[in-house]
Amino acid sequence: MKNKFGFKGGFLSNINFKSLVMISFLVCIWIFFTIITKGLFFSPRNLTLLLKQTTILATLGIGAVVVIITRNFDISVGSVTALNAMIAAVLILKHNWPILPALIIVFLSSIATGIWNGFLVSRIKIPSFIVTLGGLMLFRGVVLLISGGETVGAMPENFLKIETAFVPPRITAIIILIVFFIAVIFVFMDKRSKLKYGIFVTTKMVILKIFTFLVICGLLFYITFYYKGLPYPVLILAILIFIFNFMMTKTKFGRQIYATGGNPEAAELSGINTKKVIFLAFIIMSVLVGIAGILYLARLSAAPASGGSGLELDAIAAAVIGGTSIAGGVGTIPGVLIGGLVMSSIDNGMSLMNISPFIQYIAKGLVLTAAVAYDVSMKNR
Repeated sequence: MKNKFGFKGGFLSNINFKSLVMISFLVCIWIFFTIITKGLFFSPRNLTLLLKQTTILATLGIGAVVVIITRNFDISVGSVTALNAMIAAVLILKHNWPILPALIIVFLSSIATGIWNGFLVSRIKIPSFIVTLGGLMLFRGVVLLISGGETVGAMPENFLKIETAFVPPRITAIIILIVFFIAVIFVFMDKRSKLKYGIFVTTKMVILKIFTFLVICGLLFYITFYYKGLPYPVLILAILIFIFNFMMTKTKFGRQIYATGGNPEAAELSGINTKKVIFLAFIIMSVLVGIAGILYLARLSAAPASGGSGLELDAIAAAVIGGTSIAGGVGTIPGVLIGGLVMSSIDNGMSLMNISPFIQYIAKGLVLTAAVAYDVSMKNR
């Protein structure tokens, strides 16, 4: 039996249409900017910079996906990112701490902010928007208190390698090849698992997935092999996407997160401790904010007192554009990479065209509004 799109049943049911729409939109953005900039946008050097530009946003976006799926928000992440960067800068530069102990303190302080937000939301039952709005102001105040309102920098060269170092091109090519074959194996394992439970998977769907992985790996090969290799921040982001995608799709806890956001009452009745799930979601967010704070400091080589402003909104936008529903219960980790690339591509392409940053804000706002409107219209259907 065919549906109104002309495909046999089972094919379209396995596809996230919003993700397909955003991938198509991303491709159109890349083609447009490549033509307008006469190929400069699609050069290996610029695409490498684009991927590095996306890392912080996508790292925060992964946490935003987890939290939003539980029907909550965290709008304090910009301030916490600035706080983490400031703590690391002050400990390393002003107190001469070794890098590793300083980073441990950064993660502990970041987790403490997650415990604060998660406790107030899950146990005290204060709406997450209010809790994290208060956190946005509270943690920003702590940043100003620690720094005295001044920028702390510049960071030592060995710390900056987190941002500037590359995996050599030949090693990168081997890694990409191995990842491709592993991805193909997982596709067939996933098909076998679904068929075991009576879920219909077509050959077309398998071919589409393999082709998608082939295109992605080919693009990565082009970007990294013909420039300097794979940037460390991009490697870190790839590892995070793999870990958290596995957590959300293959573990009991991941299923509990979706159940908590999809139908909290039913989740409670089925024995899921939704308070614990929400609490841990904010802890996960705080860990990712800790990583983002370190990457942010390495990129700027300094910790500005006003740093991180607007990152919380960009992270939520990347999650929503990537297919996460603001109503909760729906979202994917790879989708946030799509959303992050859309946001970063608009910034990058317009910067190459020397377009005012004000216009860039307007463009990103329109894209976010369109993504939310699409999400709402699909739910109404």
